[in-house]
Formats: sequence, structure tokens, C-alpha cells
Amino acid sequence: MTFLRAAVVQLSLMNFLPLNQFNVYNYLWRHYGASTSKFYGQCVKTHIRLNKLKYDLQFLRTCKRENLMPNFTNIRLANPYLYNSKLIYQCRLNILQAEFKFKKRIYTQTYKHAKRLRNELKEYVLHIIYVRLETIMEQIVLKKMIEVEDRQEGKLQLLRYGHCFQYALSSRTNYNRNNDNNNQPMTTEVNKNGLLTASFDEQDFKTHLKLLTTAKFQIKSVTNLSKKQLSYTETIALSNGLHHVYPPEVMNETNFICNIENYIE
Repeated sequence: MTFLRAAVVQLSLMNFLPLNQFNVYNYLWRHYGASTSKFYGQCVKTHIRLNKLKYDLQFLRTCKRENLMPNFTNIRLANPYLYNSKLIYQCRLNILQAEFKFKKRIYTQTYKHAKRLRNELKEYVLHIIYVRLETIMEQIVLKKMIEVEDRQEGKLQLLRYGHCFQYALSSRTNYNRNNDNNNQPMTTEVNKNGLLTASFDEQDFKTHLKLLTTAKFQIKSVTNLSKKQLSYTETIALSNGLHHVYPPEVMNETNFICNIENYIE
């Protein structure tokens, strides 16, 4: 009972402390000096950096587990046909592994530094003030990490969509080469976790576009500011215009010649 009463008294005193995440720096500056206030700010920044590194490691682990390649693993090649080769894939995998080891080493160093700062903070303030400062620090870090988590989840959704879209493109190309009668559509599915999954024999580019607009992380690659309603073919062409252009199914030579004449004029 004595321990329980002491715990209740301590929690009550913490609730009555005039400390929150909005006036914590002014409180420390008035009662403990400017050096303590700056030192506490350094502790908060270190813990934010530590948690960001933790989320970065989780992001890299997810990329390795789901066979996703982030943008920093891209390699510029003179011959774009070699981009999907096994050698380039192994190089990108090595870059991903090196980045994971580097982040892990930085995380270990930051963890030791944060622990050392917390031990020094105990010597500057009273114990009950230190407990309250720890609570405020957790609140500040949690608020920052919500934004980081949403941003990481958005990156993963884009990488998953790009991976499925690239696989669908390669599967469709191989299917067209091996089968003259390609009447079977290509389809994709969304599993229970909200992840995009692709089958081996059937996928559809329209389903990819629909899934992208209905995913948790919504993004529009084409912003239509006119009154004209873009068709599916026009949307795909504008979305991938910087990378490749889909060939037209029917060639209108008259319009083609008129467009060339208007361009020359």
C-alpha cells in the first residue's frame, strides 16, 4: 500500500506541474538556466533523429523482404535495355544492403549518444522534473513520428505499385511474344493488408490505374485543369510520357501529316 500511495502522489504532482510541450523550454530557462534549456532541446532532437533512423531501418527491411527497390538505388545506364538485367539488379541490391548497414551503424551511435544525454539530464534537474521531461519528450517525438510513418507508408505504396506495374508490363510483353491470340485480360488484386498483388498470367493496366486512385496513399500523376475528360489511353500516355509512349493502335496518316505541317509552320 505504501508503494501504491507513493505512486499515486507522484502522478498527482506530475499532473499539477506547470510543464507541457509548449512552455517546457521557458520553464527550464527560468528555473535552471539557458544551458539546461538548450541541452534539453538537444536531447529532443537526438531522440527524434533516433526514431527516424528506426523507421528508416524498418523501411529498408520491408523493401528487402518485398523485393522493392527505392529510388536511391537507381543506376543511370547508356543502354536502357540492360536495366532489367541480373547484373544491374545485383548492383541495386548491393546498394540497398550497403545503405541498410550504414543506417544501422548510425542508429547504434545515435542510441549511445541519446542514452548519454539522458543520463546527463538527470544530474541537471530534480527527479520528478526529469520524469515529466521524459513524458513531454515522448509526446513531441510521437507527434513527429506520425508524419514520418505516413510518409514512409506512402513511399512503400508507390514502390509496390511501381513494382506491380513493371511486372505487369514485362508479363504482358512476354505473353504477347508467346501467344498470338492474346484475348485474356490482365488483372491485379489487393490483399487483406491493402497491398497490390499481381498474378503470373493475367493483369490489366486499367486495374492498376483504378487501384492507384483507391489506395491508402492517393496521388494523381496527371492534373487536368481543362473541361475535357481525359480517356484512359490519354491518362496513361500523359502519366508515362517522360519514360515511354504507348504506340497507337490505329495510325491516322492524314492527321499525322497535318500535325507535322503545323509543327513546321
